[in-house]
Amino acid sequence: LKIVANFTRSSSDADGNGVKDSPKLHDLSVAHNQPPVANAGPDQTVEQTSHAGANVTLDGSGSTDDGQLQPLTYVWTWSGGSANGVNPTVLLPLGTTTITLTVFDGQFSDDDTVDIAVQDTTAPKISCVEAVNPAGKNIPPAGSTTPPGAKGGQNDEGFYQLSAEDICDPNPQIFVGTAVNPKLFGPFASGIVVKFTEAPGATPSIKEIGSTTGKAGAVAWHITLPADPVVIAVDLSGNSATCVGCLVPPPPK
Repeated sequence: LKIVANFTRSSSDADGNGVKDSPKLHDLSVAHNQPPVANAGPDQTVEQTSHAGANVTLDGSGSTDDGQLQPLTYVWTWSGGSANGVNPTVLLPLGTTTITLTVFDGQFSDDDTVDIAVQDTTAPKISCVEAVNPAGKNIPPAGSTTPPGAKGGQNDEGFYQLSAEDICDPNPQIFVGTAVNPKLFGPFASGIVVKFTEAPGATPSIKEIGSTTGKAGAVAWHITLPADPVVIAVDLSGNSATCVGCLVPPPPK
C-alpha cells in the first residue's frame, strides 16, 4: 500500500504563544500498486546481413506502469538468447524468432511477445576466372572432333576457376549447365577449377580429371556441353545468380 497524506499549513496562533498552530490534515489516501503493462513493439521483418543473421533493435518503450514502486525493468528472452533494457540490439538468425518481453515494477510483472522475421533475399555473387591448366597454358589448342567421334573443327577449350560468395550463406553451391538446363552438373564448392569444352551437337557429359601437375591447382572436372556453359550460384535461401562472363572462347576463324 502507498499512503499519501496532505496537510494544510495553519495561519492561526490559538494559544497566543507566538507560534503558528500545527498543520491540519487535509486528506488521506491509500494507493494500491497496479501491475505494469508490457508492450514488446510491432512485429518486424528484416534482411539478413551476415552469415550469423541480422542485428535487430527491440522496442519496449510502449510498456506502461503507474510508477508506484520503482522504474520498470525490461528482460527479453527467446530460444538461445536474452537481453535487458528498453531498446537492446540483438543478433537473430535466419527465420522467425518469437521474443518475450517481461516488465517488472518491483512487485508485479507482465509479458508480451514480438515476432522477428529475418529473411534472405540477396542473391550470391558468382565469378568465373580463366585459370591456368596443369600444363601451364591458359587455353589448349582446338580439338579435332565436333562431337566426339566426328571429324571437323571444335571450339577452343578453356580452364576456369568457379567461385561464389554470399553475404548470408558461407557455402553457396555452384552448378554448371546450359540455358535450357542450368543445373546439369553440380553442386560444386567455391574455388573449383573445371575444363570446359563446347562441342555443338555433343551430349552433355562430365569426367573427373584430378590432375595436380603444373602451376595451377587440380582441375577437378572436364565438362563437355553442346552450347555456351551457364554457371549459377545458389544459396541456402534459394536465391541464385548467373555468371555472364564465363563463356568458352568462340571457334577460330
